[in-house]
Amino acid sequence: MRRQRLGSLVRAKALQCSRASPVSASASASRTTIPGEPVLDAELSDRLAHAVEQARPGGVVVREQHVAGERASSTLWLPAVRLGRMFRTMPSPLPPLFTVFTPTYNRAQLLHRPYESLRAQTDRAFEWLIIDDGSADGTRALVERWQRDATFPIRYVFQPNTGKHLAHNRAVTEARGSFFLTLDSDDACVPEAIARLRFHWERIPESEQAGFSGVGVLCRDQNGEIVGDPFPYDTMDSTPLEMAYRFKVRGEKWGFQRTDILREYPFAVGPNQGYIPEGLVWHRIAKRYRLRYVNEALRVYYTDAPSMTRGRAIAGDALGLQLFYEMVLNEHLSYFRYAPLAFGKAAAQYVRASLHRETPLAHQWRQLRRPLGRALWLAALPLARVLYRRDRRRGHHGDQVHTRKEMSASEM
Repeated sequence: MRRQRLGSLVRAKALQCSRASPVSASASASRTTIPGEPVLDAELSDRLAHAVEQARPGGVVVREQHVAGERASSTLWLPAVRLGRMFRTMPSPLPPLFTVFTPTYNRAQLLHRPYESLRAQTDRAFEWLIIDDGSADGTRALVERWQRDATFPIRYVFQPNTGKHLAHNRAVTEARGSFFLTLDSDDACVPEAIARLRFHWERIPESEQAGFSGVGVLCRDQNGEIVGDPFPYDTMDSTPLEMAYRFKVRGEKWGFQRTDILREYPFAVGPNQGYIPEGLVWHRIAKRYRLRYVNEALRVYYTDAPSMTRGRAIAGDALGLQLFYEMVLNEHLSYFRYAPLAFGKAAAQYVRASLHRETPLAHQWRQLRRPLGRALWLAALPLARVLYRRDRRRGHHGDQVHTRKEMSASEM
């Protein structure tokens, strides 16, 4: 239908031009026409041909003849279908600045929160990328309806249920934005969120931006109260490691990372391995890049949302926890003087998760490369065994939820 309208408009313009600018008799005599089709004059034909040649190299639709040394046009009408192809091959709009990524699994009843938040954004330099990790609750139909109505790009990708970490990897691969912002399926953000995140990034001197991975901000709950600890200064440049160990900042945080950096640090864990802490990625990025931290609450964290992790058995998430705490004991010990107790707890959690995975003690020892890490591991063995036996009595559930909340404070 759109092609037919476009063709009609061009044909009408062609008629108008041909009547207003009659060609010479010799040119008219040499022109090839198609019955029932209006004829374009030579100048308009050449312009259309040039446009098509630029859009489709080699796609010439205008032929020229030379009759008695005089240039004459032998023009075939440019059909509407070819004109439609020309417009399809013209340069597409600029890519979005932000990719807002929402992973979801059977949360159709809550997805309206991020959707309505994005509809209200004052800065539209974003796309919404939804990775559906195997939902069976009508999420697809809901998103398809939003795609028809929304005034911003919405992309929906379905994959079999393999875990949030692989949904993240897929989203980073699919992202078209320069900045990658995760907005969970049960969360929201303030109307100025995109604009303010963009503002804070642009305040970093351009000559220094290569050393930054993104911007981190605060969260508030649905009642407007700040969730977690504020940063030590209203604006500061630091890393998640320093923020967690040196400044002891805890609680939910939010922010974006540069997409090009995230593509260098995917989750290197296979499917269906339970909960994989995001800190496995953020902390490795923190070894090379800083974040601009700002005491401004831009994400709305709903404290009444049902937890997707509560009640899960720790044994099912043991791999992610083992990898996370192994990384802590091997790579974070330069911060030991700021938080010795935190590293003692990390050692106990490492042993506990390893026991759930039935990892032999000798192998646990070999995985720790630092003498201090091994000393902490030895000291934590008695406590870790107690925690492991308690988990077994309770059916493996333990206090996994508490452990995850502790980790979330330093993952952004």
